Amino acid sequence: MRGLAYITFLLGLTLAPILTLRIGGGINVGDALLALSAFLLVLTFPARRCNPPGHRLRFYATILVAFGGLFASSVSEAPVDSLFVLIRVIYVMTILPWQAIILLNTQRRLSNAILAFAIGAGITGYGTLVQYTLGADAIPGAIVTSAGRYSGFTGHVSDAGGITALAVVLSIGSIEKWNVSIRTLLNYFALFGGVIGLVLSGSVAGMLSAMMGIAAVLLLRGFKLVHLVFPSVLLIGGLYVSTILQEGTKIALSPVERLLQATGISASDRSLNTAASRQETYKLGFQGFLENPLTGEGLDPGSASVIGELGVHNFLLAAAYQGGSLFVVGIGLAALGGGLVAWAHRSKQHASNAAISGALVSITFAMSAPSFYNRYFWIPLTFLIVHAALTSDTDGRNRYWPRTPKTSETRPIDTLINNHSSSQKLNSQ
Repeated sequence: MRGLAYITFLLGLTLAPILTLRIGGGINVGDALLALSAFLLVLTFPARRCNPPGHRLRFYATILVAFGGLFASSVSEAPVDSLFVLIRVIYVMTILPWQAIILLNTQRRLSNAILAFAIGAGITGYGTLVQYTLGADAIPGAIVTSAGRYSGFTGHVSDAGGITALAVVLSIGSIEKWNVSIRTLLNYFALFGGVIGLVLSGSVAGMLSAMMGIAAVLLLRGFKLVHLVFPSVLLIGGLYVSTILQEGTKIALSPVERLLQATGISASDRSLNTAASRQETYKLGFQGFLENPLTGEGLDPGSASVIGELGVHNFLLAAAYQGGSLFVVGIGLAALGGGLVAWAHRSKQHASNAAISGALVSITFAMSAPSFYNRYFWIPLTFLIVHAALTSDTDGRNRYWPRTPKTSETRPIDTLINNHSSSQKLNSQ
């Protein structure tokens, strides 16, 4: 049963970034598979609790988020919708890491999970090519803006930017060495799709986040020059192809032009200065928080707006504005505090470096997006939690996984201990 939960979990991670793939137009297929994996895992509920580094911090964070979310829902104009958002936040913040810690109990399994999510994010990027080739309506629920920005397999160009930035960084961070293995080829597939989608989405925040993530990968990994050649070719090739496609639209701007426009340097229309509009949402969001510091406005989508349909484009300020004091403190503890705990347990493993760099991309992008409820914000942070648990367990003293005596699957550390004990008995005889 746990093996089926693991396979379902990987499928859910692959489909979670493909936001337009929904059951009956409502529930995301990836979300449904992740929830199914959790249900299957509950059927084989572990005999012992899993207590990785920072588990008490996440417990207190969950309590704060739960009470803060209930207060916010009590004043919301759509309390039922607000409660659904609260349940979603608690799931991705608390239950998803619990699943991952049990199912991803080796470095190889963590690498498989990161690769699965990167592939899904890369497919989202390839969706922009589908729209470019077949038209704006080729993907139900997706959009193409009047400025020639493509959303791929998402419903918004900003979502496409955040997801494809993760595809780029996670795939580069997961490349172990230059070879022709299936794993490496899949990473290259995700990398190329991520670059294409990132540029065609026109997301400045996504591009800047990806640059920071790539820098983190290089600093943490210390790549040999020969290992950088092919990824660099794909990166440059993707930039070249996507730029050519942009020119073919006659209206889309290049990445440099988008940066100048978004910061107001070259924008003829003030509405195109997205940096200024984001700053305005910060100001209004903070003012709204001061007016209702305990309850906020409500977690439902309708309560999120501060300028027309525009919400507060910062995950902490948005959490404060919508959920109030308790809610934002809980979100901050889970995201930022959890990241610091995981950083303290970093290692030289490829999966560790990819997890740290991916989390950096998520948090950086979320500083300019209302991402406290987004699965693509919390999944990389979940990888970070699993990486911390795996790294801490290498000394054999901290056991975060339940005993499974009826299965042949054992942790590497248990195998080493058993082999060592057996050799001692032989020597004594």
